Amino acid sequence: MSNPPVIWGLHDHRPGNNSQVDGVASYLIHPVMIKTLRYTFFSRIYNEFLPLNFLGIHQHDLAPPWPDIVISAGRRQARIAAAIKRKSGEKTFVCQIMRPELGYNHFDMVVLPTHDRAPEHPSIFRTIGAPHRITKQRLVDAFDEFSPYFALLPYPKTAVFVGGSSRHYHFTDGMIRQMIRDLCAMQDRQGGSLIILTSRRTPASLISLWQKELKGRPHSFYVWGQKGQANPFVGALACCERIIVTQDSVSMLTEALGSGRPVTYYPVPLQRFHPSNHIPFSALFDALIERGSLVPFQPDLTWETIPLENPAKGVVEEMMRRFYARGKTTP
Repeated sequence: MSNPPVIWGLHDHRPGNNSQVDGVASYLIHPVMIKTLRYTFFSRIYNEFLPLNFLGIHQHDLAPPWPDIVISAGRRQARIAAAIKRKSGEKTFVCQIMRPELGYNHFDMVVLPTHDRAPEHPSIFRTIGAPHRITKQRLVDAFDEFSPYFALLPYPKTAVFVGGSSRHYHFTDGMIRQMIRDLCAMQDRQGGSLIILTSRRTPASLISLWQKELKGRPHSFYVWGQKGQANPFVGALACCERIIVTQDSVSMLTEALGSGRPVTYYPVPLQRFHPSNHIPFSALFDALIERGSLVPFQPDLTWETIPLENPAKGVVEEMMRRFYARGKTTP
């Protein structure tokens, strides 16, 4: 039997990128060696204007023997992955997640969601949503770890994942106040408790507002990055009965959908000069709603949606099919 392929997964400072790489890695039967990149000023330059080498990263351990496969995510990782492929004499197979902002011919496979409006290319593989790290085993492990933490909260437990302002969406005091009123109305009608988690983009002023308005109601509140406590995100997915996600994050949404729980999204106002038909996210939301996997939030929801399989599974199947089809090795 031939040796298993050597696989590298690239990481950087962006948790969303790392989560997608880890999600693909979690479905592989072969081990994945993680290589963490630390960028310099040059990495901010658009990929098309930089050479295909390691300019833009600090001292690193990227060296021969080059891997058989590299999994990368995001614009900055894309150029480094393409440089590895070039240095290997085009032998390394590169699976790039998200737009590389570089010619698609540099990659063997580019994973893009169906809502991305990139032009068609033979290397592109389309998914509904983004690959993520949520697997059945991770949910089982997280339940064992976090169920005591949420044990005293009454049923049904509703996980609420709150993002923040982005290039397209704008969190305001008015929007958060309305969201709190709606959640309280839901809780008054249906009972239960709220498990609220913020993200690194959630403004501090809005966090204070949440904590003030929910005082006295059955709930758990986790502030992203708070010291002395492990991030309970996967634990909340495992221990809740249903999930609400703010509209601004595809990563949070697809991970929530991977839990198998009913999922709804809470609308967020658009930034100025970004009409909804110019937001690629809208196509994803439309596809999920049509499929029955997602519904917009209402206080009187019936909470019936169709689970969505983790796109990472299909990515791995296609990646290995293409890899072996190249004749790199014999399965």
